[in-house]
Amino acid sequence: MAATERARRTWRKIGGVRLRALRERYGLSAEQAATVLSVAEPEVRARELGLQEVTDEDVWRLAAHLGIPAAEVLRVPVPSREEPSDRSLTLRRKALGAALAVRREECGLSPETAEASAGLPEGRLLGVERGERAATLSDLEALADLYACSPEALLEAGEASGAVPDSAAAPQGEDAREFMHRPESNRYVLAAMALSRLDAEALSALEDVVELLRPAE
Repeated sequence: MAATERARRTWRKIGGVRLRALRERYGLSAEQAATVLSVAEPEVRARELGLQEVTDEDVWRLAAHLGIPAAEVLRVPVPSREEPSDRSLTLRRKALGAALAVRREECGLSPETAEASAGLPEGRLLGVERGERAATLSDLEALADLYACSPEALLEAGEASGAVPDSAAAPQGEDAREFMHRPESNRYVLAAMALSRLDAEALSALEDVVELLRPAE
């Protein structure tokens, strides 16, 4: 059962990477893609993040709109087993988590209070903010209601530019792994992603650079 669920998650990720690659390849915005697929824009974002499955109907609608064979939709390149796709999804998940943490802090709420008010399971929000688990669409809808915004706004915040923290704010002498697990450290990732709409290959390279900059033990 667990293996089946893992396979489904992997397939959703692959579908999401393909959808975003195809959209960007043909110059479609998320809003335009939503119109083509007859869904709300947050659902397009959710598909691209691997939170929802890209359906056969999605494939046919895109193919018809772009005037290409459906098979070409399925042939859009996906990053290799070197797993830049997993790396890029991880960075996007961390960026979304950082944006959610910023929004919560702006509302003056603690993780525990926000979690309880949104009706989320105990510990879930903190895991999402730390980038340790993916936010589901229902999570985003509940948090959007609490934060008085839309799920779309939360998803866009994960890709938008945030204030880059002063370099002096980074703790000195702290273990790098512990630092990267703190919600506030995710803003560094968010700021880096916002420099440009980095593709999977560039995000993979960025992670390698971060590894090189990690202080030697």
